[in-house]
Formats: sequence, C-alpha cells, structure tokens
Amino acid sequence: MRSRLLAAVAMAVLFAGAGMAQAVEPYLEFVRGLREQQYFDYAILYLDQIASKENTPPEIKQVIPYEKAMALQDSAKVARSPEKQLEQLDQALAFLEQFVKENPNHPIAADANSDRAGIILEKAKAEIQQLRSPSGPKKQLQASSRELIAKARQVYQTAFDQHEANFKKFPAFIDQQKDPDQFAARSKTEQSLMTASLNLAICTFEEAHSYEPTAAEYKQLLTKAADEFEKMHQKYRTQVGGLNARAWQGKCFEEMNEINKALGIYKEILDHPAETGVLSQLKTQTLYFKLICLNSKEKRDYRVVADLAEEWMKKHPNEQLTRMGLSIQYEQALAYEQMGNNPEILQMDKEAFWKKARTVAMNIQKFNSEHKDAALALTQRIQVKIGGNKEEKVNDFETAFSFARQAFLDAVETKKELEDSTKKGAVVPPEIISKLNANLANSYSDAVKYFELAFTLVKTAEDKKNLPQARYLYAHVNLSLKKYYEAAVLADFVARTTEKDNTLALDAAYLAMAAFGQAFNESKASNDQKGEDLKMIIRASNLIAERWPSSDKANDAYMMLGQMIAVQKKPAESAMWYGKVPESDPKFAQAQLAAGQAYWSAYIGAGRMIAAERPNPEQLAAWQKSAQDHLRVGIKKLTDTAPKEASPPDLIGGKMTLAQIIINQGQDAEALKLLEGDPHSVVKAVTVADEPSRPEAGMTSRRFAMETYKLIFRAYIGTQNLDKARETMKTLEKIAGHGGAEGGAEITELYISLGRLLKDELERLKSNGETERFEKLMTSFETFLNDMASRKDGQTFGSLSWIGETYFALGESVVATDAAKANGFYEKGGNAFNEIMTRATNDQNFVGAKQLSEVKLRLVKVGRLRKDFPPAETLMKEIVKENANNLKVQISAAEMYQDWGLSGQADAPKKLIVAIQGDTKVNGNIWGWSQIAKKLHKSPNFATDEYYKQTFLDAQYNSAFCRLRFAREQSAKDKQKHLEGCRTELVTTSAIVKDMPEEQYQRFNGLYRDVLTDLGQTASDLPRAVDVAVAPPVMEKKPVEEAPKTETKEGTEVKPDKPAEPPKIDMMTWIIFGACLVAGLGAIVWVLVKGKSKPKQKSFGGTTAAGPVSFSGIEAGAPLPAPTFVAPTAKPNPRPAAAPGAGATAGAATKPATRPATKPAAPAAPGAAAVPKPKPKPPSPPASK
Repeated sequence: MRSRLLAAVAMAVLFAGAGMAQAVEPYLEFVRGLREQQYFDYAILYLDQIASKENTPPEIKQVIPYEKAMALQDSAKVARSPEKQLEQLDQALAFLEQFVKENPNHPIAADANSDRAGIILEKAKAEIQQLRSPSGPKKQLQASSRELIAKARQVYQTAFDQHEANFKKFPAFIDQQKDPDQFAARSKTEQSLMTASLNLAICTFEEAHSYEPTAAEYKQLLTKAADEFEKMHQKYRTQVGGLNARAWQGKCFEEMNEINKALGIYKEILDHPAETGVLSQLKTQTLYFKLICLNSKEKRDYRVVADLAEEWMKKHPNEQLTRMGLSIQYEQALAYEQMGNNPEILQMDKEAFWKKARTVAMNIQKFNSEHKDAALALTQRIQVKIGGNKEEKVNDFETAFSFARQAFLDAVETKKELEDSTKKGAVVPPEIISKLNANLANSYSDAVKYFELAFTLVKTAEDKKNLPQARYLYAHVNLSLKKYYEAAVLADFVARTTEKDNTLALDAAYLAMAAFGQAFNESKASNDQKGEDLKMIIRASNLIAERWPSSDKANDAYMMLGQMIAVQKKPAESAMWYGKVPESDPKFAQAQLAAGQAYWSAYIGAGRMIAAERPNPEQLAAWQKSAQDHLRVGIKKLTDTAPKEASPPDLIGGKMTLAQIIINQGQDAEALKLLEGDPHSVVKAVTVADEPSRPEAGMTSRRFAMETYKLIFRAYIGTQNLDKARETMKTLEKIAGHGGAEGGAEITELYISLGRLLKDELERLKSNGETERFEKLMTSFETFLNDMASRKDGQTFGSLSWIGETYFALGESVVATDAAKANGFYEKGGNAFNEIMTRATNDQNFVGAKQLSEVKLRLVKVGRLRKDFPPAETLMKEIVKENANNLKVQISAAEMYQDWGLSGQADAPKKLIVAIQGDTKVNGNIWGWSQIAKKLHKSPNFATDEYYKQTFLDAQYNSAFCRLRFAREQSAKDKQKHLEGCRTELVTTSAIVKDMPEEQYQRFNGLYRDVLTDLGQTASDLPRAVDVAVAPPVMEKKPVEEAPKTETKEGTEVKPDKPAEPPKIDMMTWIIFGACLVAGLGAIVWVLVKGKSKPKQKSFGGTTAAGPVSFSGIEAGAPLPAPTFVAPTAKPNPRPAAAPGAGATAGAATKPATRPATKPAAPAAPGAAAVPKPKPKPPSPPASK
C-alpha cells in the first residue's frame, strides 16, 4: 500500500533543482489533486508527512486538519459500507471541529462550519432513514435525530453569519472588467451565503421527517420550511441557488400532498432552457421529485414515470449509480410494479412489467443507498407475484437446479433471437428488440437466483454428483454477464476437481481460459500492470496443454500461451508454444507465421540489449534461421490453400517479414521476388487505381503501401539497381504526397525515416558483429548516394532531403572509428541541405515554409556533427525566434548546447548550463532540458501517451547528465552541490515514472551509479518507484497551458494534427512488424482485418514565438496496440510492484543518447502475420435433461 502511495505522490513531483532555483511547493493543489483522483488515503498520509516537516510553511500547517476532513468526507461518499461511511464522517467532523476551534477567524472558517453542519445533518438523515425500518427504536432515533438537526442548524447559522459578514465587506458594485478578482471573490462568498441559507431551510425540512406524517408537527415544520425556501427564492430568483430553493419548496408541497402545486414548480424548473453543470444537477434532483408525484395515488402516471426515468438514464449513463440516479431508478421500479398490478391486462404482460421492476430493484440493491432496503422489499413482493411464492416450493437441489438450467437455456435462446434480429438486413421493430433485451435480463436474473439457491441445498450423493455441472453452467452465466473473474475461477475449480476423462473437465478448463482472456481484454490497465491477469491466462492454458495435449482445445491453448508469453516479452519462449500447433490443425499456417514473427522479434530485440546481456552470435543466428524457416512454412501453406484472386492479410504480412529477414542476410534479389512476384504479390496487394482514394487502414492504406515500397527501395539499393531505386523513390513520393493537408510533411518525414532506417540497420549489424554485411551495406548506400548527389537535374526537395539524411546516417555509423570519414559524410549531407536552401531562394514553389524550417534544423545538425557551433547557434536562434513553442525545435536547441558543452572547446562547460536551463535572453526563449521536461510532465497527455513519457525521460536524463558533466568541471564545493542535485533529479525521475521500461531504467541507473562514485560513495542501484520516499513536490504555480485551436475558413473549429517525426525503424519496418511482436503478435493482422487506422498525429498549436506551448513537430510515438486482445476498459486493482533487482552494471557517463533509448513504437501497420484474436467460444451448454 505504501509503495503505491509513494508512486502516486511521485506522479505530481517535478524536480525542484532542474531549473537551478527553488520553487514554492503548491501543497494544497497537490492534495486536492489526489482527492480528485480518489487517492484519499494517500492524501491523508501526505498531509501527515508535511505536518511533520519543519520547513512546511505555518499557513499550510494551519489548514492540515481541514484538508484531512475534506479527504475523509470525500472518501465517505464512496465508502461501500454504512459503517465505514459513518466512521469516516466522525473522523472528518473531529478534524473540522479542531480546525474551527484553533482558527475561528480563518478565511475558510465559515466553509469549515458549513462542512461541519453538513456532516451532522447527514448523520441525522441516516437516523431518520432508520425510522422507516420496522425494527428501529423509533423514540430514541427521533430524539437523537432532532438533537443532531438542532446542532446542525446552530453550526449552519454560524456559517451563515460568517459568510454574511464577509459579503458585507465588499462594495455594492464591482466592475467585473476592471477588477475581475474582487468580482469573483464576492461571487464566491455570495454562493457560500446562499448555500448556508438553503441548508438552514433544509434543516427545518428534515426535522419534519423526524415526526410521523400524521403528527401535527410534521405539517407545521413542512409549512415553515416551504416559507423559508420561498423567502430565499424571492431573494435569489435569478440564480441557481434561488431555483434550488424553489425545487425544495415544491418538495414541501409534495410532502403535504399538494401534488399539483408541486408539479407546477417542478415544470417551471425542468423547462428552464439552460443546461449548465450545476443546473443540470438541479434538474436531475427535480426530476426525481417529479417522479415521486407522478407515482402518487393522486396521479398514478406510471407509464410516464417509466419513460421519463428511461429517458434520463439514456442521457446520463455515467450518473446512474449516483444517489439521484438510484433514486430515479427506484421510482421507475415502483412504476413498473404498479403497471403490472393493472387488473385489466393479460397475465403475461403483468409478469413482463413485474420482471422489469425486479431487474431494476435488484440493481439498486447492489449499492449502498437510502433505497436499498426498500428495493429488497420490492424484489420480494415481485417474486411472490411472479412465482406464486415459488421460493417456498423450492426446497431441494434438483428442483432449484432444474429452474436454474431452464432459465439459462431460455437466456441462450433469447440471446440467439437477439443476434438474429440485429443481423445486417434484418428488419425488426424496436419494441421487439427492447422486449427481447428485457426477457434476456430477466432470464439471467432467474438463472443467478436459482443457481445460488441450488448451491445451498446440496445434500444427497446425487446432488453432489450433479454439482460440477451446475457450477459449470453458472460459470457460463457469469461469463455472459461479463463477470469474467467469477466465471474463470468457478470454471477453473470445476476443471481441476473433476475427473480428467470427464469431458466436462476439459470444457470447464477451456471456459476458464476464455474468461480470463476476456478479463484481460476489458481491463483498462496497461499490459505491464496486468501481470496477474497474464499469469491466470497462462495457468489456465497450461492446464489444458498438460492434461489434454492431443485435444483440439489444446491447440487453442498453445496459441493463447504463445500470445500471452509474447506480452511478457519472452518472444523465443512464445515461438516455442506456437510451434506446438500440429499441421493437422486449421490454425497451423497462422501458428507458423506467428512463430516466425516471434523468433524474429527475439533476434531484433537482442540488438537493443546491453552487451553483457546480449545472446551469443550462435543463438542470434539460430533465432534468425528459425524465424525464416517458420515463415517459409506458413507462407507456403497459405499460398497453397488461399484462392489466387484474394490475398489473405496474414500471408502478405508474412511475406513482408520474411523480406526483412532475407534483406538482413543480403539476399536482396530474393526479397524483391518475394515482394513483387506472383502468386499473391505484395506490390499488387497494395496497389490502388486512384492514389488519393487510399483507405485509412488495411493492405491498401497509404501507410502500409509506403512500408512495402521502403522494403523494395532498400532491396534495389542492395542489388545496385540504382535506376530502379530512383524509380521506387518517386513511387514513394507519389504515395506520401497524397496524404491530404499533411502531404508535404509526409514526404519530409518519409526521407528522414529512410535515413534513420539505414542508421538503425548499420548499428544493429555492428552490434551483432556482422562486419562483412556492415561494410557491404555502407558501400551500397555510399555508391547510390554519390550517384544521386551528382545529378543536378530532376532533384526534388524529397530526394535532396534523403541524400542529406542518409549521409548523416553513414557519418554517425563510422564516427567512432573514423572521425575524418564521418566528417566528410556530414559535409556532403550539409551540401544537400544547402542545395535545398539555394533552390528555395530561386524558386518559391520548390519547398514550403514548414519544410524550410526542417531544413534549417538539419543544417544546425550539420554544425553539431562537425562541431562548428557558433554558426549553428546563430541559425538555431533564428529558428527559435520563429518557432518558440515547437517542442522539436526546443529539443534540437538543447541537443546543440549539450554537444557544445561536451566538445572540449573554450568555455564549453558554460554551454551545459544553457542546455539545462535554457536561455531567456533569446527572442522566443530557449527552454533547455529542464523546461522541456516540465512542460511534458504538465501536459494532459503525459499519463496516456507513451511518447510524452519517453521524451520526458530523455529530457530528464540529459538534464542530469549535463549537470554531472558540469559538476566535474567545478571546484570541490560547487561540484558537491551539483552532484547532489543530479542525484536528487535521478531519484525523482524514477519516482515520477513508476513503470519505467527496463532499458530506460538501466540508462538512468548507470548515470546514478556514476554520480554516487563521484560523490565518494559506494555505487548502488537507483531506487525504483516503489522504493522512493519522495521529497515534497515542487511544481510551477502557473496553470498548464492549453493548446490553441485553429479554425477553417468557414469558422469550423478544428484540432490541428500533430506532425510526427518519422518512425525510428530497424530493418525498414521492424517497428511496424517486429516491435509489435515484442508487445504482442496477434494485434497486427487484427488491426488490418478490423480496419483500425493509424491514429492521427496531432500538433499542439502554432509555431509563432507568442502563444501557448506547442508540441508540434515531435514524434507521436503512438502506443503499441494491445497484443491479441482489444483495448482494455476497466480500472485494475493496484498490485505491489516487484522488488528491484540488484547488481546492475554502472553505466559510463560519457555521451548520452539524446533520443529515446527505448523507441516508442509506431502504431501497428497491417500486414504482419499473426494469429487470430483469441476468443475461444465457450462450449455449448449441455442440453436440458
């Protein structure tokens, strides 16, 4: 529990020293943020923490009791039991009383008194509620509830007096334009005054309910309350507070049986045209009041009640479990019951209404509300009406099981009718669909009731014999009701406790696997957080594989095991399970392709490992060979069986992956044959008649077509067919150029990605020791580049960009071994970009302004790579002036100053400070790593977009790295200070990103160990998030800046797209295919088949110096699709993180990577071979005996 607290606290922490200045901690904003996220325990623990710190400001310590009370009060609202709710309210009340006693004149003392009174009144209402119970001690409850109301009224009066005194301090008129702050303060005080006034009248209303409705005091107090509400309404009739009082006045009339008068008031409020948040809540409350009137004996408008309630629930799906939502449903249940009581309708119609009433009432019973007991009583009444007191007749297991099984089979039949009725082309009246849905719900409700009754009646040996089948069918019911864990656990129990030879055991095991899989599907947690779910799926699948290895269901289990182990990032083990699917199984070809993909992902993943952990060359060669062998088998099987006129997506994907592998082995000619040759040519599969009409997703999507031609382009270079390579480049430009408004940007990104593609491939060949392939590839590209660069005619912006980027890639691949040769490549790359600038000057149509800005950035990179920093800085400042809010530009500036600071040139260390802190003197303001990290962390996308988190980590790492290198250049005293700051920065980053990927952690850990060594301490591993006791958070007070919106010429608001940097690709399209396999194999073709398109990449604002921060020009890095399973939907229960490993190797603090070490994968493109989404259909239930 405490580890989760520390991680939650860390989420709101930004490193205080990153900007070399101490900021003021926004304690209260942080606490309230925790409350908003329902981290109530964490909020209280944090308050305890800051209360014990000596440096906490006195004004903060003063309000700690009040803030604790607020956290407890909010927690009580969502407490699952009345006992816990009452306990937390008592604790909150004690803290509020402490605060008011110690701070009677505090500015929020009036608010504290209002909150005190609110808690006291809630306790009074709880006791009044108990008065309705036949067993309650009425006299005692009446007396104690009146005492509580009197106390609440006294405290409310104190609050009212305080608010009134505060309100009178304001002038009668405040010009909102001239003094908006004072105007807002007065409005807030007036709102508090209205609330206190309303609550005083509610005290009178509630006091009336402490008497019996027949008592004289009951009507007297209601009349008095109505007058008090009317007085407030007249005073504030133009404000929501006045309308609220008006609604309560109507409630008083309703309670006094003046129904028409009450309905008139309710109509007045419900017809109000405004729909603001507060008014919407008031309308919901008023609707509830109205439904009570319509359900009364005087009106009996039951159909209207049912329809109004249904209409409200459709409009407010997220409010159905609120107090008002359950209240509205209770009135609906009463209406259905009364509609069924109509003596003039048929018996079957009566039962239909009663079943609706029972369904609604049973739902209400699940939640703690004032209607819980009444809903239970209603359910019991309905059951007697429907079954003629059937429960009394069911006193044995056999009868109960018979009823349960029949109800379940009825549900199965009804569900089939529903599916047939909703099939495409079916014409079924909506009322029939509605009736079928109601019947389905009632059948499941009956099944649940009688199964649970049957389990309590097991007595005889025959009962025990039939018990496993009852449990199995009940597991089916739970699966249908989406209670996946209940279904899985029950089915798993049946599978493990039933004889192996009994087919029920295998069916139950299969059902358990399916249910755990569905639970995984519908969980909203990330894959990293669903470790326990994965273990359960693997456990269930293993049971089938071990006990029934030769069954058809075992093959499904092998596929499931392969997918789940792939999610655990164990691709080689995953491939082993896929390989167990026999050739006789219909899924054999898909399993072979999946196994090949998994082995290839293991090979590719090894290239990203540190040298000490990387498998030996023999193992890498074996994985590469296994990948190729499995893919060839799967491709041949599908080629032989698939119709020639239709190319299956998994076959095209398998060919693409195999092409990557054999290009990696230097077999470029064979790759071209595989991609271009028949049958099932990949080129033909991606070709469209009209380029602009390409769909968003699928094999013919622009994105997938580009990946195909990138592979072809790479293969033509490998075969030294330069004419074909140039022709392919033009095809790529044509495809990219039809990307709509972003077509020009797509071409730019295309060629940058092609350059980076080469660099990644060269790096992998070097790291895997494939020297011969490295040299051959270098020569092939250098020859083609020199030929392209020498051609002056026919050059386009795209081709010149590619020439420049690819020269950069060649230079970066040899810089460590041949600096002079690298410098030559950099110079040639710069020449290509200078050529673009020259042509742009002579021809305004040669390149757009946005692309020209990109070219300038590449020229800055030339200066960086050649260590020619002064002119690079001059150009960088010019770019920043024009694009101050562009994150990509700011990252480039920080990279330049970092490289300058590490160059060893005169005064170079000073540039490290600029890299960290930025430079506010520059027109447009250079941010530096510190501000880049803070702006990313404050972005609302930080928690959901993996790229934001990865880029944040890079900025934090580079900031700490620069600080370490700067510290090493300082005197002993200053060195110690900067080293301590560096250590704190690293620890804080670990705390903020609690699920830091292992590759990133190792990078930060190496730097952390170096810092400890420089401090003269024993090197140890960087504490993981669960180990970090975080210092008080330091955050900027300035609100998070929102991205601007653009408008079209017609004025329609449009959110601008975020242009991405090109995907960082190993072996052309590894990110698209291989990386998806690391995370999960099944998603790739699933995306293709289902037509899931690439998420649009968004730009957060413009590129002018003024205006809010923009994250334009950064790589979107969209998250990987969920492996095999669809996107999750439910919030997981928190689980403790694993303890950090020990003995990590210290990293050498030399030159850090300024781009993510763990590259955020691009969204899965269609085409890679994969297994189908594992949704094994549960076995059909046994027929009724």
